[in-house]
Amino acid sequence: MMIETLEQRRHPQKSMKIQRPIGTYDVTPDEAAVWSMLEDRIRAWFRSYNYGEIRTPVFEYTDLFKRGVGEASDIVAKEMYTFEDRGGRSLTLRPEGTASVVRAYIENGLAQKSPGVAKLFYLAPMFRYERKQKGRFRQHVQYGCEVFGAPGPDIDLELLVMVNQFYSELGLDELDLQINSVGCPKCRPAHREIFVKWAIPFLGQFCGDCCRRFEVNPLRMFDCKEERCQELLQEAPLLRHHLCTECETHFAALREGLDAFGIRYMENPKLVRGLDYYTRTAFEMSYAPLGSQGVLMGGGRYDGLTEYLDGPPTPGIGFGAGMERLLLILKETGKVPAVSTGLDLFLVTLGERAAREGGKLLLALRRDGFRCDRDYTGKSLRKQFQAADKLGARYAAVIGDNELEKQVIVLKDLKQGTQQEIPWKDGFAELKTVLHVSLFR
Repeated sequence: MMIETLEQRRHPQKSMKIQRPIGTYDVTPDEAAVWSMLEDRIRAWFRSYNYGEIRTPVFEYTDLFKRGVGEASDIVAKEMYTFEDRGGRSLTLRPEGTASVVRAYIENGLAQKSPGVAKLFYLAPMFRYERKQKGRFRQHVQYGCEVFGAPGPDIDLELLVMVNQFYSELGLDELDLQINSVGCPKCRPAHREIFVKWAIPFLGQFCGDCCRRFEVNPLRMFDCKEERCQELLQEAPLLRHHLCTECETHFAALREGLDAFGIRYMENPKLVRGLDYYTRTAFEMSYAPLGSQGVLMGGGRYDGLTEYLDGPPTPGIGFGAGMERLLLILKETGKVPAVSTGLDLFLVTLGERAAREGGKLLLALRRDGFRCDRDYTGKSLRKQFQAADKLGARYAAVIGDNELEKQVIVLKDLKQGTQQEIPWKDGFAELKTVLHVSLFR
């Protein structure tokens, strides 16, 4: 038997190049600056409407998603990352946000802690095993919100007004909003009976997924993306024509509100979304010039979900949206907001004493919120200035033996090509004043 040496253990023969898993991506520093800016804007946007941020575990017990998302949904049937922990319990990486937020709302007693209506938002990674395609990843980031305790159409309207405002402020004005009412437990059974009778003669012509949906939740067949199935569904009886009085009144009030705010929309009676828990209002918003590749967000009302997950009967509504898709659309339309990644100041030093005293200068500036850096590899004066240019520094602070002797700092404006001497006194107060006036005026 060949004994493996310590050297072989340290350097095993590589059978494959180690790289990121399929359907994932790395966010490099320049890209992360745009991500951070958008994340800040999303959080500020939600807070302006009085939403509080909620953070739930990355994984939950699998039963939460089977019950909360629905056995007939593609997410549960095809896309979940499910595994057993060491105790033999089935856990699933979070595939969407609503079920987890509803579980947290119930478990943490947020109904009792909120004055009537609870408004929650999230910004978090989700995991779905799906075919890799443009703007869609197996690990992706979603932002979204959930509102609990508001049964009327006013909150549906406010949510859509809020979303329209956010995308418009990002420069995405050509928005395509589609809305529908998917009814409630009172009116859906009658439509289901009519739809089932219509569909039975055609079942052999539908795809396998639609046949599976037919057995569990026939309404979900409208969500199929297969062209042949959509052709067959052209003549299918629509739930829109079988709404109860309450659902029809709710939907009419939403349409009137959208008209009053001047928000363009289109009624799409086949819009059912991809989840089983929706009731009444369902909606989807896209950036019209990009067609199917421009979907920005989608969501709807789920008035029975909290009760189904063992909580008190509570009306709810929410939406989810993908950060990756938003960034893709902003890039393709040239609307990515400008983000400055350059330094405010780069420290150029000559000699050990200058480097030591310069470190004190950097600490004082960083405490004041300036973005600063220096060389740590012993580069020459010329190469330090080259590093400052490469890092996009606006200013260079030069400290050498002469500056220490004169008790000054030479501040060079790398954009204007000018320089000035600033006295080394008062804890660098004068230097910070000059930088504040120049950078933040």
